[in-house]
Amino acid sequence: MDQYRGDVLHSSEYRNGDPWKGRPVLVVGFGNSACEQALDLVERGAEVHVPLLDIGTMEQIKKGHIKVHGDLDRFTEDDVVFSNGSQVTLDAVVLATGYRASIEDFLVGWEAACDGSGTPTVSGAATALQGLHFCGMYVSPAGMLREIGIEATRIATHISH
Repeated sequence: MDQYRGDVLHSSEYRNGDPWKGRPVLVVGFGNSACEQALDLVERGAEVHVPLLDIGTMEQIKKGHIKVHGDLDRFTEDDVVFSNGSQVTLDAVVLATGYRASIEDFLVGWEAACDGSGTPTVSGAATALQGLHFCGMYVSPAGMLREIGIEATRIATHISH
């Protein structure tokens, strides 16, 4: 990335797609942030490349407004090169990746319910900490809202018994 001359920003820094109207932008990631930012970029007139979660994204892919690529291999001064050898000249890259839970910052005894990186080991069910349930902690390719609904119902059933 050091040699790439375009904009590279993490999705946490993204505000809106206005700066890239009419310009090509790659969004890296497949979660909520990536898809929402890709849709915002399309709606603001950018030429968008990647995300997968379907919150309207699939319709935009079918229309050809969002182009899907394989694994990112490397950056050049102006392009991104994919593992299949194809490359795209871009004005910006939004890295909608790298989010993680920060449970250790506020939950005493978090180690009982999380792995070493602070990610819950259970989502949608009781944890090792009595009375604690996590919901929506895993990215689901079927859609997070769907998964959260399933997990919330499971948790409510568990609590009611």
